[in-house]
Amino acid sequence: MLKSPSPALTRAAALVLVALLAATAACSDDDDAAPSTTARRSAQATTSTAPTTTAPPTTKAPTTQPPTTAAPTTQPPATVESGGFPGASNTGVPPGTRLRPSGTVVVTEPGTVIEGLDITGTLDIRADDVEVRRTRIRTRGDDWTVVGIEEGLTGIVIEDCEIDGLGTSGWPEGGTTGIQGEGVTVRRCDIHSVGDAMKAGSNTVFEDNWVHDLAAAGEPHYDGFQFDGGGENVIVRHNTISMPDQTGAVNIGNTFGPISNVLVEDNLLSGGTYTVYVDAVHGSDPITGVQLINNRFGWHQYGAVLVRNVTLAASSGNVDHETGAPIVID
Repeated sequence: MLKSPSPALTRAAALVLVALLAATAACSDDDDAAPSTTARRSAQATTSTAPTTTAPPTTKAPTTQPPTTAAPTTQPPATVESGGFPGASNTGVPPGTRLRPSGTVVVTEPGTVIEGLDITGTLDIRADDVEVRRTRIRTRGDDWTVVGIEEGLTGIVIEDCEIDGLGTSGWPEGGTTGIQGEGVTVRRCDIHSVGDAMKAGSNTVFEDNWVHDLAAAGEPHYDGFQFDGGGENVIVRHNTISMPDQTGAVNIGNTFGPISNVLVEDNLLSGGTYTVYVDAVHGSDPITGVQLINNRFGWHQYGAVLVRNVTLAASSGNVDHETGAPIVID
């Protein structure tokens, strides 16, 4: 026969049962509040966010661009400054031009173009229609003419060049000539350290050049632009020709024959015994058709212009460069 438990034991059992029930309830609450690590990972794996869509870049309506043009292989020519005269800034080889070393050059092929050379020696032109651009020519010191053009040629162009006769280190027999020939246009050249800058023949245009610092070995007879006769059709326009105290900036004479049709216009001329000579005392051949128009004259020894045995075709607008006073030509 079983005995009934004592009241004390019964109370103890009840207390244990109550504690167990409370613990069970607490565990249930924790499970609801924090899922297990596995459950969290599972939730993360199945939950996805809406993908972020990157909007395509906004494009502007294309603008029409000019076609890309490669840099020109040749630079545009230097220009004469507005309202000024030729000088260091606008004659000779343009700044930045790359020059290739060369010795003496002899041209025999018509239409040849010489560009970007640094010639130590001479340039000898023996063919028509030759162009020489952006080139420096310096004589070796044993050559009389820096640039020589064969008689009878036509269509020669020399522009944006430097002509250097090396001064007193040049040709030892009595001076050098910068350019000599006919049928030529000489434009925007820097000519210096020679005895005579230009010895011209027929059909010559000499414009926008700077002639300065003439010097030569021996006993030179300095001239800027010299036309000694036996020709016609010469233009000397818008040059700066600065002479030492000898001879003239422009010398027109009949030593080698008659002269006709010469225009000397809009130049800045200075120096010399007389700055301009128009002189027919070297023989009986006439000098006709010479015009002196709108030239400016600097210093000189005896006078701005000497005219002998010649009647000028025209003379006007010639003034003193400093004062603006008119130059009287007898």
